[in-house]
Amino acid sequence: MGTPITIHPELKAHDAKMEQKIVSLNGYIHTACAYSPANMTMIEGDDGVILVDTLPTIEFAKPVAEELKKITDKPIKAIIYTHVHPDHISGVRAFISEEDVQAGNIEIIALDDLIPAMVRDNGVLAPVLARRAMYAFGFQLPLNNEGNVSAGLGPPNIPGQRSFIAPTKTFSGIMKTKICGIEIELHHVPSETDDQVIVWLPKDKVLISADVIQGQTFPNLYALRGTSFRDPMIWVDGIDHLRRMEPETLIPHHGIPVVGADNIEDVLVAYRDSIQYLHDQTVRRMNHGYTPEEIREEVIMPDHLAEHEWLGEFY
Repeated sequence: MGTPITIHPELKAHDAKMEQKIVSLNGYIHTACAYSPANMTMIEGDDGVILVDTLPTIEFAKPVAEELKKITDKPIKAIIYTHVHPDHISGVRAFISEEDVQAGNIEIIALDDLIPAMVRDNGVLAPVLARRAMYAFGFQLPLNNEGNVSAGLGPPNIPGQRSFIAPTKTFSGIMKTKICGIEIELHHVPSETDDQVIVWLPKDKVLISADVIQGQTFPNLYALRGTSFRDPMIWVDGIDHLRRMEPETLIPHHGIPVVGADNIEDVLVAYRDSIQYLHDQTVRRMNHGYTPEEIREEVIMPDHLAEHEWLGEFY
């Protein structure tokens, strides 16, 4: 008869959208969707490729490395880390070796705040954050319909072997460069994390939005495992930064890409409005003397946001 479904049916339906596949866009951009809780993107240039993020673990990354080799055998010339969270950067050694980096064959680019953020998150607080993450993400639950089917923004996060290779080049603000013949802009956009970096390909107006947009789920404005404060209004400003770029292709590193300026604007506006609404209505009631329990009961999203397909309460 199979395993009975005891998880929430809406979460099960949401999980069904997470189709594992390589999505190719504009002929040279290839995003690995739903191979892990996070996505990664390969940008194919004239004489090599650029990887944006590298997935959570060696085990998650190896199958993707094999799939990407089927698309092109061009060598990896650069890797861009979008931010400190390990689900985005810890599979790096499945793609490259420390020796290649030290030989100068591969450049690793990140914001200059990435290493300090790693020291903070992986230092004295690491044990308690890891323990809380086990509860928040259901690491110990069986991978079936009675346990863990989804992290809300992608497939279940299965613990494995993490890796890291330090950046060889860092920047602050905005960095404009050309790699393998591809014009690339990196913008520091504080939002989900203070060190968040988005990747902009101006020629084709392609935006890799990292975790400024967390995929088809309501943004995680506060992490239950405990992280640095995520200022909602800084996040709103970050989304408005994305909107001003007027992208025609949006590639979040959770969820699926969005194509078409109007479709992207719809997603970005809904996402930013939901954050600002929650912030404004919470602060309004705080100033009227409401208790946290009363605020929780009072603040309800307007229908057009509550029912938006990118704002389900799954994460």
